[in-house]
Amino acid sequence: YSKALDHLILKGYKIHRVGDKSMNSFIFKNENFHDKSQRNEHFDALHSSIEKSEFYFGTSASHGLIPDLYNVKKILTNNIDYIQSGTSSSYENFAIFKKVFSIKKKKILSIEEFFCIRTKSARITSFSR
Repeated sequence: YSKALDHLILKGYKIHRVGDKSMNSFIFKNENFHDKSQRNEHFDALHSSIEKSEFYFGTSASHGLIPDLYNVKKILTNNIDYIQSGTSSSYENFAIFKKVFSIKKKKILSIEEFFCIRTKSARITSFSR
């Protein structure tokens, strides 16, 4: 994330890291970076920061759903929701997916390869009267 933060700060953005005290510490020194995750009032900081943001950049973990409450655009990282995009309710959002390693092929699969494998191995059953 450091390179992304450097880029965003260079473009004039102020970064607010949100979350809670259970998150790993993240050392990043810049006057435009504020770690609000370690505060006692982290829940209020989480909501107020996202509500005032131009966009959310981070994981699709539970706090990744909060931007939807305030109609804030999202760039989600480490997304694992390959089949149904439950982490986004807008086509204006963007997701970067986690890599999938194939033991059989001994390589990281492309999105196309992943979906091809999933489609071929899926068993679809329909019922009718």
